[in-house]
Amino acid sequence: MREITQSLEKTGGTVFPIGRLNTAYAKYFTGTTCLASLGGDKALGVSNVTFAPGVINHWHIHTTSCQVFTTVSGRGYYQI
Repeated sequence: MREITQSLEKTGGTVFPIGRLNTAYAKYFTGTTCLASLGGDKALGVSNVTFAPGVINHWHIHTTSCQVFTTVSGRGYYQI
C-alpha cells in the first residue's frame, strides 16, 4: 500500500478512499491493488479499486455486474 500512497501523494491525492489490500481478487492483477466499499446495498454495490503504478488488470468479464471506470492518471484499454 505504501507505493500506492506515495504515488497518489505525488499527483495530488485522491477523493476516493484507498481501502484495504485487495487480496480476494488478486488473481486478476499483476501487482498491488486496494479495494474500498463506497456504499450501496445488496442490489447495487459501489466500490473503488486503486492500482499501484504499473499494475496490469488481466482481461476478465463481469457477468452479473457492470463497471464504471474513472481514471485519474495513466492509460488503459477496455473492451465491450
